[in-house]
Amino acid sequence: MDTNTVDIIGQMADVGLDLFIVLDQDIDNLPDEQTLLLDKIENYITYVESDIFAKDFPDVPKDKVTIRLAVKYNPSQQFCKWFEDISAWIQDNGIKAELEKG
Repeated sequence: MDTNTVDIIGQMADVGLDLFIVLDQDIDNLPDEQTLLLDKIENYITYVESDIFAKDFPDVPKDKVTIRLAVKYNPSQQFCKWFEDISAWIQDNGIKAELEKG
């Protein structure tokens, strides 16, 4: 997992912006991968709060940004709870968070 790049950016017609993280493997029992995922999420938050983001997307307010975690597998309840806790932290930074399953 490359923690320093945005996997996919989707700009919405309503001035919203989706920043996707795509997981193609189950990381429930992989603490190192979970740490990398947290690092990647933190880098997304840092990017949204940066001057670079403001220059790249001058018309997108921070509250219209959603970090979407797209998983290609059926995550466990434990992982969903973990992401729910992480989502609260993301939202504390003024950004939305969503888990996309399947």
